[in-house]
Amino acid sequence: MLVLGFKSSSNLAAAYGIAVTGTMACSTVLALVVARTLWNWSLPLCLGLGAAFLALDLAFMGANLLKIPDGGWFPLAVGLGMFLLMATWKRGRQILAKRLAEDSMPIDLFLARQKDSPTHRVAGTAIYMTGNPEMIPVALLHNLKHNKVLHERVVFMTVVFEDIPRVSAKDRVVVQGLAEGFYSITVRYGFFQEPDLPKVLRLCRAFGLEFEPDADLVLPGPGDADPVHPSRDGRMAGKIVRGDEPKLDLRHRLLPHSRRPGGRTGNPGSALDAKACPCPPPPALPISTTTRRRPATRATSSR
Repeated sequence: MLVLGFKSSSNLAAAYGIAVTGTMACSTVLALVVARTLWNWSLPLCLGLGAAFLALDLAFMGANLLKIPDGGWFPLAVGLGMFLLMATWKRGRQILAKRLAEDSMPIDLFLARQKDSPTHRVAGTAIYMTGNPEMIPVALLHNLKHNKVLHERVVFMTVVFEDIPRVSAKDRVVVQGLAEGFYSITVRYGFFQEPDLPKVLRLCRAFGLEFEPDADLVLPGPGDADPVHPSRDGRMAGKIVRGDEPKLDLRHRLLPHSRRPGGRTGNPGSALDAKACPCPPPPALPISTTTRRRPATRATSSR
């Protein structure tokens, strides 16, 4: 496709030159950041090496800038598009986490309220995926608001990816009892490892916590249950809009498409081979202590 688009080898060479020299300059800057922040190299040493390497890299890159009209614009456009996508994903995740934190509450406060005014419990286990073990998942508050009950066992599961290639099996799972019927599970993986949460549930037997995959209920976290829709308030990119009706800018439209379920960029809860019960977010999330009995229902997976 590139050969057909550029139509000549000279135009393709122009694009290649910009790509190579730009990669060299970016690699030098990133290496200096790692040397300073992770390897704790001294600032004078980083500046000296950076000046030496960047002098060569920028000289080569400056010589290739004349080729931008002849095809060098293509790698620059691709790089800018990838940067925009990643920056949009990062900023969107920050906004989503902030809004979910506003709707949630500290876990200590929730457990204290449950101790003073316990909510009616039903048989079974509910496993809530959460990215912040210090806060109550919004899905639990949704369930409590709409169904007025809690499961007999409530488990908060957090998946953490460490800055190392692999985490040993003996350090994979940590189970902590929070209160009567409430548990916290922390699962750790390295960046080379793929999450296998059904296996994690089986490993919890060593801590005295057993699960029944056919009976227990897994509720997804905010990455799955609360889809991101383009905001119309202009806060994503700080864009000032004219008139009474806001308009969506490019970053508003990119955010929903920059997220994928499961894996490292989404919520590992979607990798669970179990039932999911996403709940629609209500406008308010008060804690209800109503003990009115209702028939317990289980979510059924769609075929």
